[in-house]
Amino acid sequence: MSFAIDDVTVNLIDTPGHPDFLAEVERVLSVLDGAVLVVSAVEGVQAQIRVLMRTLRRLRIPTLIIVNKIDRGGARYERVTDHDDALLAAYVDDETSLSDSHLHAQLAAQTRRALVHPVFFGSAITGAGVAALITGIRDLLPAAPGDADGPVSGTVFKVERGPAREKIAYVRMFSGTLRARDRLRLRRDGAGKVTGISVFDRGSAAAGPSIAAGQIGKLWGLTDVQVGDAIGIPRATATGERYFAPPTLETIVVPGRPAGKGALHTALTLLAEQDPLINVRQDDIRQELFVSLYGEVQKEVIQATLASDFGIDVTFRETTTIYLERPVGAGALPVLARLRAVPRAPAIRGSSCLLEGEIPAASVPELEQRLPGITRGEGTADCAFDHYQPVNGAIPTRPVSAP
Repeated sequence: MSFAIDDVTVNLIDTPGHPDFLAEVERVLSVLDGAVLVVSAVEGVQAQIRVLMRTLRRLRIPTLIIVNKIDRGGARYERVTDHDDALLAAYVDDETSLSDSHLHAQLAAQTRRALVHPVFFGSAITGAGVAALITGIRDLLPAAPGDADGPVSGTVFKVERGPAREKIAYVRMFSGTLRARDRLRLRRDGAGKVTGISVFDRGSAAAGPSIAAGQIGKLWGLTDVQVGDAIGIPRATATGERYFAPPTLETIVVPGRPAGKGALHTALTLLAEQDPLINVRQDDIRQELFVSLYGEVQKEVIQATLASDFGIDVTFRETTTIYLERPVGAGALPVLARLRAVPRAPAIRGSSCLLEGEIPAASVPELEQRLPGITRGEGTADCAFDHYQPVNGAIPTRPVSAP
């Protein structure tokens, strides 16, 4: 949906917070200018919140945090002094010398660089704190750059089927203007002609002749389109990488009628266009259909969707864990060697592997940057200072990292 805050247009993409729907979050990360992370004051900071926040920080996506279900609001401006030596010095010398406008400008600048993450407090039910959050979205998150007259460039972040089973692609435009009847070449060998466009504007999607930079809308006519496809010129920052670990569970989908396996396979294949991470696959020997899952709630959603959209009743077998064989630390050890780390023998704890050791302090930022790639998004790093030791050769430097 889209709404206006004074002269600023905000395009909102709402995603579920439940960990079973992590795939929906992954699909939209590549099209965000900023994020608002909702934390419940009742449940507190759960594991899912930590995963999301760690990913947002790694991708340098400016983020505001709203603590919901609590009736008080505000952001701590003093937090910005942690990342601005000049500002900190001025504050220490004479805190009255820093005006509210100067502090607010510094907060906005550092929020847009993803160095700080202002925290708001409020209640969605009573409306407490909502006005402050809306003001924060307008003043603190970055406005999207974009040239409507530039080359066409956008990204497809969602695909669904319409009433006639036609594909509908949700696209975020970064540059240029796309018009109905324009022909597009997609990431693969496929191509298509845009037959219809609707643009989200002030709460609804309205049909129109075009969609321009900075807008979000729906496209019809692209029969070969898939989630993640570039529209026009691919963005330089588009890498196609996965931001989260893939699903670790799987289940067998059983049709209510034995003769319905063909229709079920077709329906699941269509669902996989909307959520590629369910990874539909068939055991040709047993003639069984498997899907991957993040959790049990996904079963309920898949079951309801198959019944309502395709008229297919299904049940599920017991959920099992997906087993993946790979050498322990095979990808990590060469990286640790280049970083002059000294690892100890890994300890296997169930499905987890704990690798401890020593690493130069100057190498820690690079380790944190490389870790998601060498562990497929599953690894985390915890470091604590241990001791000083003499330096051989050039004195190393360590960049200041984000909090």
